[in-house]
Amino acid sequence: MDRPIVVIISDEQEFSLAITARWLSERNLPALSVKGSDSCSQLQKENFDLAIVGGFQPELLGPVLESLRATGKPVIHVSRLNGHSPKLPGVVSLPEIFAWPELLITVATQILERDRASADLSRLLEANAQLQRQVA
Repeated sequence: MDRPIVVIISDEQEFSLAITARWLSERNLPALSVKGSDSCSQLQKENFDLAIVGGFQPELLGPVLESLRATGKPVIHVSRLNGHSPKLPGVVSLPEIFAWPELLITVATQILERDRASADLSRLLEANAQLQRQVA
């Protein structure tokens, strides 16, 4: 089974390091890729399963989130805006509170597991449909 690919998008090195360090303690480590805000326009062409965004100035955040939403992949935004982060469909906002990396990894793991289960279900339904056609 392929490891999921998680892209971390931030212009703050401390943000990316906090996530990477926390995820290294997990048994199932996804492939991690770290990018800056300047690479968001190229993410349409990249293969990834989940994007994590944080450490942006408010004026940069909207364009980054919109660019990521266009990929159709799940997005988690770690917000410093105290509940005033943008409310966008397909974007999960988490507050940057004490021990936020713990919360982030828990939510990210659940999202990746949900997506893997959904893909497995799709494959099983397709296989079932093929078997039904062969029987008929």
